[in-house]
Amino acid sequence: MDKRVLGRGLKALIPDKKPVDKTHVFDSKIQQGITTLPIDKIRTNQYQPRGTFDQDSLNELAASIKAKGF
Repeated sequence: MDKRVLGRGLKALIPDKKPVDKTHVFDSKIQQGITTLPIDKIRTNQYQPRGTFDQDSLNELAASIKAKGF
């Protein structure tokens, strides 16, 4: 005999996650890729709310990106 239940259960509200296809490239009309440019061409963002940056925190962030990627 089948077990009788009320409703459709949590799976109706919270579906299983689908596996992420990491080989998929983002759908965008913007050209994807790496661009190299001279550092003197980089300008600060005028809308950046932070005025000062903690050098130790920046070094920690850089090390994390080098170890784990962006």
